[in-house]
Amino acid sequence: MQGSGQKQVEVQINSQAFATLKLGEPLTVHYTDFTGEQHQFEGKVERMVDATDPVTHTHTVKIGVPDAIDVRSGNYVVVAVAVAHETGIVIPSAAIHERGGIRGVFVVDAQNIAWFRMVRLGDRVHDQQVVLAGLVAGDKLVTEANTRLQNGVHITPTAPSATESPAS
Repeated sequence: MQGSGQKQVEVQINSQAFATLKLGEPLTVHYTDFTGEQHQFEGKVERMVDATDPVTHTHTVKIGVPDAIDVRSGNYVVVAVAVAHETGIVIPSAAIHERGGIRGVFVVDAQNIAWFRMVRLGDRVHDQQVVLAGLVAGDKLVTEANTRLQNGVHITPTAPSATESPAS
């Protein structure tokens, strides 16, 4: 909650949600007053700070509070922002290699030759990585290799373990 003048609430938003917001966009704000009663109202995005907080990796967003709303300084607020989930192929994070500052994977062709292919990465969840571009379903990947693996090298594939599968 901000001080003087037009009332605003200040919230910290992660980068993914921040990228979807627009000035003037309505957002539902939930808050609990000092008596413990829960309330909600619709406010509009009035200010978006592009700079990311270096500690929390979030952006500051200020949302206007309608005059009739009795939210006060010190009230804790929660704002829900709808964010589209990325869709792509999920692969083991261990399959990702970096060559000359470019992230990619080694794809194995029909002759068991490994080829480095650049990929565009999305979200990482635990030991899995979403690949947004650069792979197609069914590509065979090298998931365990030493750092010297290069293009054109013949490899001996092993059977996937119970937790591994071709890119899907």
